[in-house]
Amino acid sequence: MELFADKVNRGYGFGIIGNPWQDADNVVKVQVHVGVDWIKGLPIGGCGKIYIKAKAVGIQTPTAEQYEDWRTKMKEWQETVNTLTQEAKDRGQSKADAWEQEVMTKLNPVEEIMQRVAKTYIPQGMSDEMWEIDFWQTIFDWDSASYLLYPGWWSSNPMRDYTKDPKYFLNSSWAKLYLPVKIGYEAKALRWIFGNSLKPLDQNQEAVFSNIIKDLESFRTNYFGPAETNIVSSTSGDNDTLNEKFIVLGQWTELIPTDGTHMEVIQSMTSACDQYSKDEIADNRNLKLVMTDSQQQDVQIKKNLPAMVKSNVNANINLNVDGDANTGK
Repeated sequence: MELFADKVNRGYGFGIIGNPWQDADNVVKVQVHVGVDWIKGLPIGGCGKIYIKAKAVGIQTPTAEQYEDWRTKMKEWQETVNTLTQEAKDRGQSKADAWEQEVMTKLNPVEEIMQRVAKTYIPQGMSDEMWEIDFWQTIFDWDSASYLLYPGWWSSNPMRDYTKDPKYFLNSSWAKLYLPVKIGYEAKALRWIFGNSLKPLDQNQEAVFSNIIKDLESFRTNYFGPAETNIVSSTSGDNDTLNEKFIVLGQWTELIPTDGTHMEVIQSMTSACDQYSKDEIADNRNLKLVMTDSQQQDVQIKKNLPAMVKSNVNANINLNVDGDANTGK
């Protein structure tokens, strides 16, 4: 139903009262309330005209058979929707799992932690110019950064992956980043960290910085040599020789059961076992597994050979797996 007033600036409203009904003459009737604001200054009854345009849409009452057919089709439609929805969710979950596995293969904990530290502890005003970024790269040895993870049981949140160790990167509750300062840049690094300045700070702070630098230089000289390299000048005039120094953490005696046994003691993930060494160890282990599997297959062939040869066959069979079949060597 639509209602039109003779003045566009006049307020009006309408609404249906109750439900439609059908009289004895099969005429559908409906009660409507219509109201229009009257114009100030005019007497009641002289406010103009109201035009009402009404329409009705009749819906035939379905039969029992039609209603049951509709329910059946609606049920089929809902089942189809549920099936397609679940299939879409399964495909999405499968793709999400595959994406997560791919990301985890490329995950670098050091890079993730350094990004968090850079965003959290380096003010935006100290890393928005090229010289500042270059300065951060110069005073710190980012390539030698390392980290320490703390188990996930220290966190109130549940572990993300229960199939992994509590110290797994995604399960860990805390992480500590070790970012070394490059040799010779200690004073600049301390001033930048504590004072955000390239120039010397007050005397008290500079005195503390000086004591720290003296302790570091003394430790390096005593254990590693000046600048962590102990180059000894040659008396014969030849090239200088590098007499590398190192710290002995401990000495002990090991009983080796066989000759040629390789043993390597690793205190932590340092240059003592780089990626190349780890790959070499893994390759050697895989090679031994392949050789063991090959020998087991040879033994199985030798065991099965008599059963494969019939008793009425006269044949001369020479079987040699590793050597020359003719000479037996």
